[in-house]
Amino acid sequence: MTFELQLDKVHGVKNYLPTTPENQIKRFWKNTFKLSDDEVQFLLDKKNYRKIQDGLADVETTGKMDYIRAKISHYSHVSTSGGTGPQLLPAWMNNKYVKPMSLFYRMAYSTSFDMYQNTLKPIVEKGNIAPLARATVGSLMSGYALWAMYDTLFDTKNPMENEDKITQMSSYLFRAEFLQLGTDLVLNPYGGGLFSKADKGTFLNYNDQMMASSFNPLYGSAVTGNLIAAGSLFAHTFLPTLGFTEKRKTVGQALDDYMSETVVLYAQYRKNFQEPFGPGFRNDKLYKTAKEFGTYARRWKSENGYQDNPMAYGQTDKTPFYRSLRNAFYNGNQQDFNRAYWSAYNYIATTFIKDFRDNGKGLSPHQIHKQTQRALDAHLNQYSVARVSEGYDEKRGIIPDREFIQYLKDDKLKSKYKKAKDEFFYRKRKLVTSATNNKNYRKYSILLESK
Repeated sequence: MTFELQLDKVHGVKNYLPTTPENQIKRFWKNTFKLSDDEVQFLLDKKNYRKIQDGLADVETTGKMDYIRAKISHYSHVSTSGGTGPQLLPAWMNNKYVKPMSLFYRMAYSTSFDMYQNTLKPIVEKGNIAPLARATVGSLMSGYALWAMYDTLFDTKNPMENEDKITQMSSYLFRAEFLQLGTDLVLNPYGGGLFSKADKGTFLNYNDQMMASSFNPLYGSAVTGNLIAAGSLFAHTFLPTLGFTEKRKTVGQALDDYMSETVVLYAQYRKNFQEPFGPGFRNDKLYKTAKEFGTYARRWKSENGYQDNPMAYGQTDKTPFYRSLRNAFYNGNQQDFNRAYWSAYNYIATTFIKDFRDNGKGLSPHQIHKQTQRALDAHLNQYSVARVSEGYDEKRGIIPDREFIQYLKDDKLKSKYKKAKDEFFYRKRKLVTSATNNKNYRKYSILLESK
């Protein structure tokens, strides 16, 4: 439609387009629609225009006009959505070995070049900022709409939702891929980059770091992701079996992760269901709320000099048991939680027995029981909504939890946070109390003589 209106405008037909110099329209046709000088001159010829409009053009003229319209239709799509034709990309991107590794970045390169031609170049050559302003406004609107859609359909929150308007607008530009190839390097809200006011990356937890790296061109292709997933599967199944490393996942967990990262349908199934038929913990309202406020809290911590313990996101020999415990905690099934709790309990208790009895100075069964319960309680507290201390910080002279609540931008978020905290403590108390009753203790514990 833009082309037809421009063509009419050049030939003196009034329409709602503003008056535009002929040279500017010619440059637009050449840069955006990739028309040759001969094709541009054909369009500017008044005789050709009048014949076509009156339906009196011969076969040759009609054929050439149809070809130009088809070309314009194609490059209109390429300029907004990218294209992967050999003529649109650098020669190295067309190499048969490189193609599988570039995938979506081939289209991103095409749209990046188009942005340079039609948005940035006019500023340098003519001082014309109108194309940039138009692209910015359009990207802000579409980015806002996309975040709203992600929130409604997938319950994926904008991690900058609690920030000032300018920062939020930057996240809208990110979602709309405003800077094309440069978007993830500059505007990625899951990375350090533009958004960290303190040490870059300090507000990222393990999952967010993985999210950030997934946008990196070196790691973002499907081929590379599948190779990394296969390497992880090998490292977590064969290497522990050969005695090179400690077990960080069970074989079933490693296979589950591999399938979730490489098979889309399986990933969607696992998002909604636990093995074999229980509800998926990722759909739990408390889990989603904890992730949302965890993002806000990590940013607040980075701005106030708090450092998250990096080992909190690492993997240890207890990880397979803690993973099952987390899943059971969030899906809320008491039987699942009982099994997961006592599996972790028995493993930790066994560890204490090995550590302390080998040197002849071991703890009593009752002491081991108490130590194990404290270890599990400390781990379960890591599931709290924001993991912000409610105790007085003598060094800073504040109560972190109160300061964090004030950091939240509106009463709606503050109320949501307080309700989620109450829900967490209620669920933890309910599940743990039921799991640790005498009946379950006698059924599952390896330390019967401690009571």
